[in-house]
Amino acid sequence: MRQLSLIFFALLLPGFAVAQTSTVYKHVDKDGKVTYSEKPPAKDGPKADAKPEKPAAKKLDMDKERNVIKSYVPKSSSEGESGTRAFDKRLERNNQLQAKLEEAQKELDEARAALEAGKDPQDDEWQTVGAASGRPTRIPTEAYHQRVKSLEQAVKNAEEKLKRVEVEVRRGTS
Repeated sequence: MRQLSLIFFALLLPGFAVAQTSTVYKHVDKDGKVTYSEKPPAKDGPKADAKPEKPAAKKLDMDKERNVIKSYVPKSSSEGESGTRAFDKRLERNNQLQAKLEEAQKELDEARAALEAGKDPQDDEWQTVGAASGRPTRIPTEAYHQRVKSLEQAVKNAEEKLKRVEVEVRRGTS
């Protein structure tokens, strides 16, 4: 049985080789249509390597606005001034928000500097205690504590304002 299989295979093998070595012809007609066949092209037809005639150039209408994010690109003057005005308004709003942010940061820096400079009691903010016992001691008055408290509150308010403005800038709102 095994010998029969080998003989059958040996007889089929040359048939496969012949099938693989057959010639294939490529036909290209005048319209550019490509066809493949086993028969050679006719004498009056185009050759297998002949290039098709190029059709007349066609003007293509391309969408110039494709893949453009319109909210970030100002419209040209031919499309109207409304797109440019909207872009200018957004730009102006962003500039205003940036100025507001810088102002809030400046206020915070000034409040911190004032607190740092106001930590020491002034001359009129001292009071002397313990003079009757023979050991007088100078301590800050209640006015000093109130002034420092108000400076600390100013720093806290400036920090809160800066946080609010930072949120506005991130959101792009005013």
